[in-house]
Amino acid sequence: DGLSIGVRKIGRVRFNTNRKETEVGRNDLVIGTPGDLMNDHPEDGAHLSQTMMVSSNFLKEMYISLNSFMPFFASQKDHPVFRLSNEEKEELKAYFMLIKEAVESDDYFRIDITKRLLAAYLYKLGSILYRHRPELQAEAAKPLKREEILFKEFIRLVSEHHRKERRVDFYAEQLF
Repeated sequence: DGLSIGVRKIGRVRFNTNRKETEVGRNDLVIGTPGDLMNDHPEDGAHLSQTMMVSSNFLKEMYISLNSFMPFFASQKDHPVFRLSNEEKEELKAYFMLIKEAVESDDYFRIDITKRLLAAYLYKLGSILYRHRPELQAEAAKPLKREEILFKEFIRLVSEHHRKERRVDFYAEQLF
């Protein structure tokens, strides 16, 4: 029930996302969205990944506009793995380390700091992904109407909760 983002550092693995198998190796970025089915089959040897998981509730509390990420998340189902350059990997690593430091701190504002750093990470990630997938830039550039945003969010909620929730009032409450 959230977002998972992983960057492979060492080792190769056969990775299944929603029953689609992909090879994942060094500098490959893998993103999982709510409801994705994910598992891996690592090759023999050493393995290391830099991974974070963020709950859907925490993302909602961040109050950032995820609408600009909608085209990417929609295409992610077909293209879950992206190869990063060394520079891109290092950029994301710097943000990741700041987030890790904030989460582990005793700082009074650590949750707020974490939210802001995570937002910065997501926007940086979005910039990188749009460079890799220029066809999505045109989709992201056109602003979505309120009813389009609600419809996309409704479809996401149905795909996430259809096994447990069939009541209209549940979905209405989720969409405010």
